[in-house]
Amino acid sequence: HDFGVACLGALRSSPASLCVGGMAGARSAEASRASARVAARSSGACGGDASAPTVCVVVWGMAGQTVLGPVDVPEETTVGDLRRRVVGSVALAEDLTEASRACGRFRGGCVGMGALGQPAVHLLFGHTELSDATALRDLRHKDLSASSDTLEISMVLTRVSCRAITWGDGKFGGGSATASGQLVAGVVAVHCTERAFAVLKDSGQVVAWGDSRYGGHAGEASKLLIAGNVTALCGNERAFAAGTEDGRIITWGDASCGGDVSVINRGRDRLKAPADPVVALHSTDRAFAARTASGCVIAWGHPEFGGDILGCESDLACGVREIFANGCAFAALKESGAVIAWGDAQGGGDAANARPKLTRGVESIHGTKRAFAAILERGAVVAWGDPTHGGAMPDCVFADVASGILTICGNSRAFAAVKAGGGIVTWGDAHSGGDSSAVREQLQEGVLGVYSDVESVAFAATKATGALVVWGQPAAGGDVGAASECLSSGVTAVVSNGLAFAAVKAEGGLVTWGFPSSGGDSSAAVPALAAAGAPLVGVCGTAMAFAALTRSGGVVTWGTRRFGGVLPEGRQAELAEGVVVLRSNGGAFVALKPARIA
Repeated sequence: HDFGVACLGALRSSPASLCVGGMAGARSAEASRASARVAARSSGACGGDASAPTVCVVVWGMAGQTVLGPVDVPEETTVGDLRRRVVGSVALAEDLTEASRACGRFRGGCVGMGALGQPAVHLLFGHTELSDATALRDLRHKDLSASSDTLEISMVLTRVSCRAITWGDGKFGGGSATASGQLVAGVVAVHCTERAFAVLKDSGQVVAWGDSRYGGHAGEASKLLIAGNVTALCGNERAFAAGTEDGRIITWGDASCGGDVSVINRGRDRLKAPADPVVALHSTDRAFAARTASGCVIAWGHPEFGGDILGCESDLACGVREIFANGCAFAALKESGAVIAWGDAQGGGDAANARPKLTRGVESIHGTKRAFAAILERGAVVAWGDPTHGGAMPDCVFADVASGILTICGNSRAFAAVKAGGGIVTWGDAHSGGDSSAVREQLQEGVLGVYSDVESVAFAATKATGALVVWGQPAAGGDVGAASECLSSGVTAVVSNGLAFAAVKAEGGLVTWGFPSSGGDSSAAVPALAAAGAPLVGVCGTAMAFAALTRSGGVVTWGTRRFGGVLPEGRQAELAEGVVVLRSNGGAFVALKPARIA
C-alpha cells in the first residue's frame, strides 16, 4: 500500500533533461500557429497600446496547440511571471496529456501510473531555454523579426530528475546501501510495498531495495527492469508490477501476491501488443489489475484478493474506464457507468445485492478494507461488501444518502459521506467512526472535507470555519484531548497513519494527537519546525512516525525513531531544504531532491 505522500511543486530541471520530441514545429503545429496569428490580428487580441508599451505573446504547447494567448502583456513582464501564468492556465491541463505522449517513457505519467508531481514547465525561444529573470522587452528588441508582430514562445514539460534519500527501519528500505549508487540522480517517481521501495528513473529503468520478501530485490526480473522501457509502476502489500512500452508486464516480490505474472503472460498476446499497451496498474493487498488502452482488464495474484477474473472476463474485455480497489477486491467502472466487481466475495468482490443499482450512472467508487460504496447520479449512494466494514447501511441512513452526496471517505471499517449542504452521514463499524452521534450537532453543516486512512479507525472533518471535528476510537485519534483549542480554527489539511493524526493549519503550523509514540506527540519536532523558519505544506507517515515538508523543502520528523521519527545525523543537513517529494511505506521514508541541488 502507498502509506503516504507529501508533494511540493516540481522544480525546474536542467536544460539537459529537456524533452524536445514533442515540441511544436511539425507542419500541423505550424498550421495551428498560422491560424492563431490570423485570428489574433482579425480580433485585435494583440492590437498594441501606445500609452503602455506591451508585447503580444503566444505560448505554444508540445502538440502545437495554444496554451496562452495571443495576449498583450507589459514589456517589463519577466519570463518567470509568464511561466507562472502558463502553469495556472486551464489549457495546460490538456497539454499534460500531450507531454506524456511526446516524452515516450512518461506516456502514462499523466494518467495515474504513479509518477509523482506534475511535470516541470520550461519556456523556450527558438531552441534556447529562457531564464525566469529575462524581461520580454529584451526578447522583443533582440529577436523579434520585422515580419512578425507576435512573440512566439514554446512550452516543454519534463519530469524532475531527483536523487533519493532514505531513512527509517532498514528492514523496510530505510537503508538503501544496496542501491545507493543508482539513486544519486535520475529518479522521477517512487512506489512502495509494506517493506520495500522501487523507483522509476528517467531512463525508464527501475531500482528496488528493502525486504526481498516484499519486492526489495527484483531477482530474475532485474534484467528486464534495466532495459530502460518501463512506463508504469505499482506496489501492493508484498509485490511490485511494472508495465513497459512494448506492452509487457514485469513483476517481482511474493509470488502468491502477484510477484509471479508468468501464469497470465503465457498465451496472453495482448500483454505484449504495443497496439494495446498497459495504461494503468492497480492493486489490492495481494493482487494486481492492469487496464490497457482499449479498456481491457487483466488481473493476477492471490485469487481471494482479486487476482482471478474468472466469471467476468467478457465484461472486462473492453470499455473499462477506471479501476478501484479496497484491501481484497476490485471494482471496475465502465464507460457505460456500470460496475463489475471481483475478488473476495464477502469483501466487495460480489456486488450481487447491489447490482440492480450498478448497471449504469455510477460516478465514483470508494472503499474501506472490505467494502465499497458507489456514488450514483444525483448523489445517491449504494454500498456492498462486508457489513462490519460498511458494506451494508442501517435503515436510518438510507434517506440521508438517497441524494446529494458529493464525496465519500473510507477508513479501515467505516464510511463518512459529505452531503451538498456540508453535512456528514456515517455508517459501518460504530467504534471505528461509523457512529458519529457524539458529534452529530457539529456535523450538520459546513463540513468541507473528511480525512482518514485505510488503516485508521477514526475520522477527522474540517469545517468552513477552520475548526476540526473528530470521532471514532479515542486512542487512535477519535479524541483530540488537549489539542482541541488549537483545532478550533485554521485547519486546512489532516493526515493519519492509522494510530495518530497530524493537522496542518492555514499559517503552516502543526497540531498532532493520537498514540503519542506513533506521532500523536510532536513536541520533539517543535525546535526543528522553529529552526526551519518556513510553513508546512504537507505531511506523510509510516506506521509509527510522521515526516513534514516545509515550503522551503525542508523535512521535519517525529514519532518512533525506528520507523523514521528521528532523522539520522548524516541526513539532517541534506534534508534541510530542497526536497520536493516525501514518500513512506510501513516503516521508512524516501525524500526526492532535485539532483542539481547539493
